[in-house]
Amino acid sequence: MSVLDSAQADSYSEHLNHIQLDKKKNKSTVGTNDATTDVQDAVKKAQREGRKKATAAAKAKQQADDLAQRNAARLPEDDEAASRANPTLPPPSAAPTLRQDWSALDHVSFETLLWDPLRQLRNVPKRFRQRYAEVTTTILDYVEESHDMNHIENNAELNRALKWQLAVHRLFLRQAVQKKKKGFRTVSAAAFRKPALDRRFKMWDDGDYQGLVKELLEDLQNTRPSSGKVDNSESAIKQRAHEAAADGDRKKAQSYLNATNKGIAPLTGPNADPRVIEQLNEKNPVRQENMPGHLTDVYGNPLDKKAKFERINVQGQLFRKFRRLLPNKGRGPSGNSNAYLKAQAQHFDSALANRVIPMHEWFAELYLNGDLPKWYYYVTSAVTMIALIKPAKTPLPEGDAPDVRPVAMGEVWRRAVVSCAVGKENVAIGASYEGIQVAVGVKDASPKLLTLIRATLEANPNFVVVKIDLRNAYNEAHRAAVLQSLLDNPATRKFARYFHASMSPKSRMFGIGVLSETGVQQGAPDATFEFTQVIHQDVVELHRVVTEAGGACCFYSDDGYVVGPPDVVFPALKQFQTSLFARTNLELVEDKCEVYSKDPAIARDYLSKNPEFGKFNLGALPDVDTTEATAGAGYGIKILGVPVGDLRYIETILTNKVTSIREDIFNSTRILDGCNLSESSDDSIGLEEPVNDEAETLTTEDSNRGADLQLLQNLLLVCLLPRFDYWLQNLPPHLTLKHAEDVDKIFLRVLDHIAGQEFTEMGEKSLIVQRIRLPVKLCGAGLDSKEAKRHASYAGTMIKVVRSLANKHDEITGELIPGFNHALWLKWCSEETDDETTVELKHFFDGRSRMGTHFKSAYEHTQFLAGNPQDAENVLSIKSEDLADKQFESVLRKPLKAFKSVLDTVRGKVVMEGMLQLPVDNTSRQAFIHTSVHMTSFLRASGEIRDDSKVEEEMTLLNAKRYENTLSDSCLRTMWAVWLGLKIKWLEPFIGQPIGKSGNTVDGYGGGIIKSRYMCGDHWRKRHDKLKLFLYDIMLWAKMKCAVEVYDEFARFISTNFIDPAGVQAATATLREVDTRLTAAKEKNEDVSAILEEHTAAQVALDKISITHRQSYSGKPIRKQQGMVPDGSMETPTAQVGSKKKCLWEVKTLNGGGAYTTTSIIRRHAVAARAKAIQSEYQRKAVELDEKYNGFQKGQRGGPCNTHLESMGLVRQIAVGRFGEVSRHTMIIVKICADMIASNTWKYSGYNTENDARACIKNYITKRLSISCLRGVAVLLKDRFDMPGSIGVEGKQQKKSKNYTKSALYVAGKAMIEDACIHREARR
Repeated sequence: MSVLDSAQADSYSEHLNHIQLDKKKNKSTVGTNDATTDVQDAVKKAQREGRKKATAAAKAKQQADDLAQRNAARLPEDDEAASRANPTLPPPSAAPTLRQDWSALDHVSFETLLWDPLRQLRNVPKRFRQRYAEVTTTILDYVEESHDMNHIENNAELNRALKWQLAVHRLFLRQAVQKKKKGFRTVSAAAFRKPALDRRFKMWDDGDYQGLVKELLEDLQNTRPSSGKVDNSESAIKQRAHEAAADGDRKKAQSYLNATNKGIAPLTGPNADPRVIEQLNEKNPVRQENMPGHLTDVYGNPLDKKAKFERINVQGQLFRKFRRLLPNKGRGPSGNSNAYLKAQAQHFDSALANRVIPMHEWFAELYLNGDLPKWYYYVTSAVTMIALIKPAKTPLPEGDAPDVRPVAMGEVWRRAVVSCAVGKENVAIGASYEGIQVAVGVKDASPKLLTLIRATLEANPNFVVVKIDLRNAYNEAHRAAVLQSLLDNPATRKFARYFHASMSPKSRMFGIGVLSETGVQQGAPDATFEFTQVIHQDVVELHRVVTEAGGACCFYSDDGYVVGPPDVVFPALKQFQTSLFARTNLELVEDKCEVYSKDPAIARDYLSKNPEFGKFNLGALPDVDTTEATAGAGYGIKILGVPVGDLRYIETILTNKVTSIREDIFNSTRILDGCNLSESSDDSIGLEEPVNDEAETLTTEDSNRGADLQLLQNLLLVCLLPRFDYWLQNLPPHLTLKHAEDVDKIFLRVLDHIAGQEFTEMGEKSLIVQRIRLPVKLCGAGLDSKEAKRHASYAGTMIKVVRSLANKHDEITGELIPGFNHALWLKWCSEETDDETTVELKHFFDGRSRMGTHFKSAYEHTQFLAGNPQDAENVLSIKSEDLADKQFESVLRKPLKAFKSVLDTVRGKVVMEGMLQLPVDNTSRQAFIHTSVHMTSFLRASGEIRDDSKVEEEMTLLNAKRYENTLSDSCLRTMWAVWLGLKIKWLEPFIGQPIGKSGNTVDGYGGGIIKSRYMCGDHWRKRHDKLKLFLYDIMLWAKMKCAVEVYDEFARFISTNFIDPAGVQAATATLREVDTRLTAAKEKNEDVSAILEEHTAAQVALDKISITHRQSYSGKPIRKQQGMVPDGSMETPTAQVGSKKKCLWEVKTLNGGGAYTTTSIIRRHAVAARAKAIQSEYQRKAVELDEKYNGFQKGQRGGPCNTHLESMGLVRQIAVGRFGEVSRHTMIIVKICADMIASNTWKYSGYNTENDARACIKNYITKRLSISCLRGVAVLLKDRFDMPGSIGVEGKQQKKSKNYTKSALYVAGKAMIEDACIHREARR
């Protein structure tokens, strides 16, 4: 009998007892109705109490049974610790079960299932995403059904469910393997991949689990193991960079191209170096102190008698987390991919699929709280090791093994869910460190630490600062010590169960010969706070000792900095070294620690007098003899990469940093473009082009080169450009002046090469360079000047630090909110007088501190650059002494951004005023006036795509469209010239030559070629059709009812009356008369041959004259009809302003002319005027149609064609100009399409809301449109230049195609396919 049945029986028995009692009372007494009611109430009350007692008894019995079950399963402490350290994997069955159920995987070992070689797909094809989500949900449902909190270990059903959960991606998302005569080959082409996926999902739907597993095992058997060969050649590095960029990871792409990237050392296969493997083995030592077996007693109470463990959950967070994952970053040992997780973060049509994220979140809660079997954590904690070769300071002797840096890649699902959990608690963990450790949860951590150390040194010239080095810090800490430290801190206590479960196993490290037994796994999301926590106890004691002596101590993860009197600092460090090693096994390496004092004699004398500290070294440049060199010789240390020391030391470190940036650019340019950068005598950057006699002419080979310059430009502006900003923010402006100028020169010279221009020779004061320095939002290139932003960067950073120092009180609760370092705030800003002590920021600026002086100077110089604004709304109108006031909390929340916005506006006005001073026919002026923010899209657009098709395969139009943003090198350079209004280099040799028979000559800017008439090739129409078909494509994407080249729009309103009704009447009468004579002749049997000829002539005459107006219009050549054939029609869900739901749209191109030489300063006024004229042109042509074909008087309105036109309202007026600019209605259409696309696709595209999708899609379409329009100008120039007879000789007008619509679609599609084939071949 179950516990519940027992409880019900007890309740029923007590109920019967009360009934018998009631009967006895009824027999012995006769009461009134009230008495009877009282008895009944008493009986009911007794019954309720009986049921409560029975239920309580049942619960108690159930709890007792559960407790007994847990007691029976609970191992002794040592046995539990041993089983956690080396958990036993569930063994496979001896043979397949042959049942079509979950047992189909039972006979497959974990080694085979998860870790045998198998090539996975890069992503989940779109049409399989919902099905994959449904499969995953079903498997997680099975896990939920099998999971029992009282029976986690040795639960066969749960083990089986978890096996499916771990292997689902290998079962469904592997690449197909085809057999060959010799060996096997993996096929990833879509032609073979999709049938394989269809087959696997069909097996799942049909319940054919045995077939699904059998096919997996066959593929595992047929997959050839990796050779382990690693290609570190520059061509391979270039290919990896392109692939990383295609995946959206530009940071990774740049890391491949950096000069410090020396490649990867192979760890498997015949090329593996045992010495490299041994290096990695030594960095992962054997466990010396066992982890505890249990954290809680049998009742679930913590064994340390402290607070109960809070449960970790990630509810409502995984959808966003999965969506933001980089698709192909760091696969773990099983081959699972971020792309597979990202594919599940969508809104599906299936309710089952939509449950996949909530089920992941439920399962993540089990995982993060240690509620899964021990073996599961052993499996999921495994990592794949990669050995990155470190750059050698001196060339290695031939045959020596390189020094390597280990990188561990864990399972992607684990990284994602742990990252979510840690992100929720980072701030609380950081607050628990009280400013002593700033690596976790502290905003602006680096400048805060730097400021604290420098301020303490400045106030105490006799102090020393020691930079601490811990040996192999992340890998050598006792895990038991880490666990205990997590338990001791309330902010980290909730993570103790996860750490205990995941780090107790000695997990596998694929690629090397040891297990992960000690320390934390560097690179894991939880590693940093676990490391900072384990050392924190000793750091707190070190901090206490030195602060009592007036010093300071602050750590950034394993980088520690201690400031104080030498006789306090060094003994404290010795004690820190001893206690830290004894407790955690972490070793402070004295001979790698660096010491700095303003007077090197102070540190040198102390160390010489105290030989027990003799291993500590004075920080200095390599060429400095620290045993006798005096102050100023080059002493200093780097604090978080920022030099702190004498002037020579700072100058040298900054020079080295600039050199590092230069070498990375050198390497990137050489690998991607084959161009060598070299140092000239004036220490600037020079360019050495490859030897090529035709380098300055446009050749087919040059124009067909892959988008290497485009990738270089992308990485330059996105990854490399901000590289020096960190030092601008953390060093006073006077120290960074020269180096900022050098960095500006480097970037400008590299941009010279990319754009094919001479910006460096123009100089910083030229309008073109000033425009390039403007941000994108002001129509610049965003190549900000480091020299110009020095003061704002330093001032903005100091404002954030200063405002964070002081303690504050919550306005509502009055609760104290600790500042970063209130003591430093008081030291800087306190002023004691006879009456009182005042604390104001102005005291920091009174000369007592050089830091205060530098801060004030930088801020006031920033104000000067902004014109010393007085407007209260301007952030730079705030006085320096008021920068810490509470009233400016909101405006100074992001001071660097606020200052940059003000300064950029000022610089933008300067550029605009300068441009307006130029002549109206100046091309640079015209280009600036007629540009827009969107036209800068080509500067940072990535043209990289993943294309698995082979070069010999036929390129489809659909695949070709993926290359739409890919720009060849020559095209990119031409786009730069057009965008800036500069001369096009490949046109310069032809300046002054005639252009066909147009009467124009080549002008160097391309204007003459663009605007010239009577040139063969019909290139104007091709440019026009490119925009027309682009708009048509996005309308189709939006599932809008639309049409292109609407030939019958006005033809149906042409009159069906005869053109010459009197002539028709006369011809008909003649034909009838001949018919009469013919009939009469036949009746008389006369010769009718002459009459028949006469009849035929009469019939021909009638047919010839019997033409209606509509037949006359429709019979004209298609090109003649173009005047009233709209480019397109569209029907929107709601009527637009000025139009009805259905309206027409027309595209016009503007190729130069007088519209660009007016004095108007309104942006894009030329295309605006051209677009505005479209409506009146349509009205005029409609009136002309009515006049010519419908019998209306000249100029008379109200005819059928005119009425139909007006019934639809405004024609959407689309115009594209000489510089690629577009009219307002173009952007309106883009917005309408984006809204409709978002409405149709936001759910399965992974957006949280339709509004999120709308903004992203609009931005995406706008970028594509802008690039297409600007490239259209470049292509027009190139095509016209390449056309025979265009330059230097007279040309002949090309005949137009009779089938105009087919020609437009065919030509545009063919050109797109040809370009895509060129780019695909370049990638191979």
